Amino acid sequence: MDKSLEDIYKAYAKELYRYIFNLCRNETLAEDILQDTMLNAFMSIDKFKGECSLKTYLCRIVRIVHKVRQIHPEYRNL
Repeated sequence: MDKSLEDIYKAYAKELYRYIFNLCRNETLAEDILQDTMLNAFMSIDKFKGECSLKTYLCRIVRIVHKVRQIHPEYRNL
């Protein structure tokens, strides 16, 4: 991966936030999911194989984080 983590954040954060907000319709929750998504992406970036675009990879992480927050009650009110 030749992009720095800061470059990735700058390139995708606004677009991901809009996507997340459309999923949950809650600004605070959207911000939390964005932060969790970026943290997860940064921790697993070495697993990114480039078989899809980085945007697709990040959107997949968004969907997982969003789903976890729906399923597990302890994450609902964070």
